[in-house]
Amino acid sequence: MSFAPAESQKGAAIITESTTLTLQPLTVNVLKGASTIFTGKLSNATGTGISGKKIHLFVNDVDTPDEATTDASGNYSLTHVWTASGTFNYQVKYAGD
Repeated sequence: MSFAPAESQKGAAIITESTTLTLQPLTVNVLKGASTIFTGKLSNATGTGISGKKIHLFVNDVDTPDEATTDASGNYSLTHVWTASGTFNYQVKYAGD
């Protein structure tokens, strides 16, 4: 008995690279209405900056309109105005590609 050649269907592999995102300052103490400039860097596993990526600021786990794009070295800077008084948790996030 003879069999004809056969091929499987094509699969797809999505390979991602780990990233690190830094944030400064980690503590803010300002008056209502004041602004804070947040800075940091998005880098790959070897520490090389990743350029052209959107970084978003979250306050109390809610995405704010404040965002920045990383520069050629992976650095970003964004400004947030504190519109309410109180205690808030904040962080920046990169959503990935």
